[in-house]
Amino acid sequence: MDTRTGVRAGQLLGATRRGSDVAVDAFVVAVADLAGGAVIATVDVADMNALAGHATNVKVVSIQR
Repeated sequence: MDTRTGVRAGQLLGATRRGSDVAVDAFVVAVADLAGGAVIATVDVADMNALAGHATNVKVVSIQR
C-alpha cells in the first residue's frame, strides 16, 4: 500500500462516515478509483456501494446467487 492509496481510502471513509471496520473495503475501492475505474465483484454489496458512490467509474456487482 502506498501513501496515495491510503489517503484515498481515508477520504472514502470520511465521505461515507464509516470507520475502520470497512477499511479493507475502502482500500479496494481506492485502488479501483486510482486505476481509473473497475468492476468489484463481492458479497458485501452494501458497504462497497457506499464507498464506490464517492469514486469514479467504480461499479459493484454481487456474486451471491
